[in-house]
Amino acid sequence: MKKIYVIGITVLTLGLALLIIGKVNHGEQEADLANSGKRSSMIERASNFFTHGEQSTHKVKTVTKITQVKPFSSIKLNVDQPDVQIAHGEKFQVTVVGHNPKKVGIEVTDHQLIITDNGSYDDGYRIAITVPKNKDLENIDGSCSEGDFSLRDLTIGKVDLQLQDGDVTVNNVKTKNANFYLDDGDMMLTDSSLFQSILNLNSGDLTVTNCHLKTTASLDDGDVSINNSKIIDDCLFNLNDGDFQASQISKTSCRLSIASYDDDDDENINYHGHSYRKYFSEIIKGTPLLKVVCSDGGIKIN
Repeated sequence: MKKIYVIGITVLTLGLALLIIGKVNHGEQEADLANSGKRSSMIERASNFFTHGEQSTHKVKTVTKITQVKPFSSIKLNVDQPDVQIAHGEKFQVTVVGHNPKKVGIEVTDHQLIITDNGSYDDGYRIAITVPKNKDLENIDGSCSEGDFSLRDLTIGKVDLQLQDGDVTVNNVKTKNANFYLDDGDMMLTDSSLFQSILNLNSGDLTVTNCHLKTTASLDDGDVSINNSKIIDDCLFNLNDGDFQASQISKTSCRLSIASYDDDDDENINYHGHSYRKYFSEIIKGTPLLKVVCSDGGIKIN
C-alpha cells in the first residue's frame, strides 16, 4: 500500500509541475490514464476477491450413502438425472453419491428394488447397485432422463429401459430379451449376449464388440460398428442418417441396400472388397440373415 501511495504522490507532483510549466493538457491526460489504470486494477482485485469468496461459500459437499437392502430379483428405476451403474458385487447394496443422498428413495417390495427421486434431484449424483455374483436378475426396467447408464457382469432375464440423454454401456451381460430406447447418446455393447433385442437410438452411435447378437436396431442419426461378433439369428439394422460397418463377424446371409449411390466411397455398398450400387444380396443356406437399410449413408462389411 505504501508503494501505491508513493506512486500516487509522485504522479500528482509531476502533474503539478507540468501545469506550472504550461503543459496542462498533456499532464491531465497522463494523470487520467494513470488513475484509470489504478482504479481498474483495484476494482478487478476486489471483484476477484469477492467472487472467490462466493465460490467458496457455495461449494457443495459430496456425501456418500451406502444402503444394504433385502435380497431382490428385479429392479425398477424412476430417476431424473443420475449416472447409474448396476453390477455384480459382494452384497445386495445401493450406494448414492451426491450432495443430498437422502432425496433418493430406496425400498425393496416383493423382491423388487425400487429407486426413485421424484425429479427433485439436480444433475451431478451417482447411483451404484450391486448384486451378489451368484445371483441373476429377472428384470430391469424403468427410465432415466439424463445421465450415463452402465450394466456390467450380469445375467438378466429381461431389460426394458427408456433413457433420454446419456451414454449406455453394456459389458459382460447376458440377457434373453432387451429393449433399449435412447434419445441422445451412444450405446456400447461389449463381451455380451443379447439373444433377442430391440435397440432404438434417436441420436447416437451403436458400437458392438465381441458379442452374440440378435436384434432389430433403428438409428435416426448415428453410425453402427460391429466387430468380432456373432450374428446368432436374423438381424435388421435400419439407419436413417449414418453408416454401417462390420468386420470379423460370423458367416451370414445378407441383404444390403442404400437409398442412393454416390461416387464417394463413403456412400455405397462395399462387401468384402467389392463395391455395389444401391443393393446387394447373398443367401447362404443355414445361416441367419443380416439385413441393413441405409437411407443416407454407406455400408461396409469385411
